[in-house]
Amino acid sequence: MTKEQTVLLVDDCENDSLLMRIAFDKAQFESVLQCVDNGEKAIAYLNGDGPFGDRNNFPLPTVALLDLNMPKKTGFDVLAWVRTQPDLKRIPIIVVTASAHTAGSGAFLPGRRPIRPVRAANRHRFRSSPNPSTGH
Repeated sequence: MTKEQTVLLVDDCENDSLLMRIAFDKAQFESVLQCVDNGEKAIAYLNGDGPFGDRNNFPLPTVALLDLNMPKKTGFDVLAWVRTQPDLKRIPIIVVTASAHTAGSGAFLPGRRPIRPVRAANRHRFRSSPNPSTGH
């Protein structure tokens, strides 16, 4: 088993997955980013089914980034399934979604209450600096 930390990204949108890969590269994260494109594959990955049974190539993630609205099985289905798996309950799952009905939720730890998102007053530090050449 690899000693590197693995992040599992579960998102059906290729553009979102690509942006996440670019963000990981720009941030110089040393974690391995494994991607699956639906909830059914996420469950197979976490359970070690089929091609995901090789834990040297598909280690259990340190954290999972989960979209909610996906084909086959939704993010809600994945969350419900993880809650029933004693060996997986400790994996933090961060919900990453554009769904309006999830406003107010920031992250989810199975069996625990949602983590509150950063308050708007603190978000200014995450904004990019103005471009000196354009002032924007």
